[in-house]
Amino acid sequence: MQNPENFFSDQEICMHFDTGSELFGGAIIPPIFGNSLFVYPTHEELVKAENDQQNHYVYTRGTNPTVEIAEKKLAALEQEEQCKCFASGMAAITAAIFNSVKAGDHVLCISNIYKSTMDLLTYLQKFEINHSVVYSTVKKDIERAIMPNTKLIYLENPTDLNLQLVDLKVIGDMARSCGVRTIIDNTWATPPLSKAFNLWD
Repeated sequence: MQNPENFFSDQEICMHFDTGSELFGGAIIPPIFGNSLFVYPTHEELVKAENDQQNHYVYTRGTNPTVEIAEKKLAALEQEEQCKCFASGMAAITAAIFNSVKAGDHVLCISNIYKSTMDLLTYLQKFEINHSVVYSTVKKDIERAIMPNTKLIYLENPTDLNLQLVDLKVIGDMARSCGVRTIIDNTWATPPLSKAFNLWD
């Protein structure tokens, strides 16, 4: 996909980018699909669709036209190729963390993070996934807090509640050099104000 920032402003992306109007009779605002299931003429076509859910709608939990439009708009705002929407922020956070760590790993949190995320990390201790918090946004303090088994640096920018700014490029480059993944909760800044992916090209 060509980067939409070459052609559209954030406002244009939110209003007009990839709205699917050609699919819905020219509707300026695409309809909301509230159904959970999609039907196919034959069992064979259903099986084919289930095996290729990126290009077919099967079950709304995976995606539907409404969600897909939102995903395309968010990917465009982030200036990235793909996006995946979840039913809640904690569902997205849980999936991202689960995909990044296993038993024996350590998660380093920078400064204040969302309380429910901290509750999740505390719960993961029963699976031998430990975490610690460094209450600083300074590179040398964060670097000092990295352990041999640190696999993930987790942060919000600005940080939760006290709104400290984190230099995402500095922290991301440092994490990458240590072989550590970085997850950023972008709740406060949102994509129009913070496009973290661009910092690490």
